[in-house]
Amino acid sequence: MLHYSHEGLIQRNTILGKVLTFGGLGILVIALIASLIRPASIGLILPVSLVGMAMSQAGSIFMSRWNRRGRADLILDEGLKGLDGRFAACHFLLGTHHVLFGPPGVVALVPRNELGVVEFENDRWWITSFRKGQPHGKRKELVGPAEDAQSAVRRLERKLRKALPEHADWPITAVLVFIGEGTRVEAEGSPLPAVHVKKLKDLVRRLPRQPGPAEMDMAKLAATFPPSPAKKRP
Repeated sequence: MLHYSHEGLIQRNTILGKVLTFGGLGILVIALIASLIRPASIGLILPVSLVGMAMSQAGSIFMSRWNRRGRADLILDEGLKGLDGRFAACHFLLGTHHVLFGPPGVVALVPRNELGVVEFENDRWWITSFRKGQPHGKRKELVGPAEDAQSAVRRLERKLRKALPEHADWPITAVLVFIGEGTRVEAEGSPLPAVHVKKLKDLVRRLPRQPGPAEMDMAKLAATFPPSPAKKRP
């Protein structure tokens, strides 16, 4: 399977996360020292502390999203490992973050990071949290899966229409992929394919064949990517 990813974006956001996190912590330390040395300046020190706290929190969000350990693109690639050369995965390049091309056509992969038991019932998604690996407590409605999938498809349609206008009629299949470790997915009756990432490869192989990019189209599409995206074969 071919892999394409926007390495420049990943590196920039990783660096930005570190700068915000450690810069914010540095500001907090300076503000603490200043408050001990000049207690009368608390009116000035407090806003500075709030800025440092906001920077640190923003940095933590960036770090959790772009840290190599928990990055969705790497988790998805691991779940797709073993697919043959007819498939190509693209990350952070086509409007929506994660796209798979292959015999099933164009597939928008929509990762969700919830932990627990995820169920589809009465046209709604529900989740029951885990405690010590077991469902615990009252289940709650899970907001956003359908909307996330629709948004991913719309963004991908716009990008493909611009890059390959002669193929604007390609159908796009959205797949919800739950990437939380140990999450259990019970999606019978869902209009959207939904699966845990460990079962993603099997689901992809079962998807019906759809029109999608041939090798020539894929090369044309790759030519629209930013300079030097990662391209590799496992």
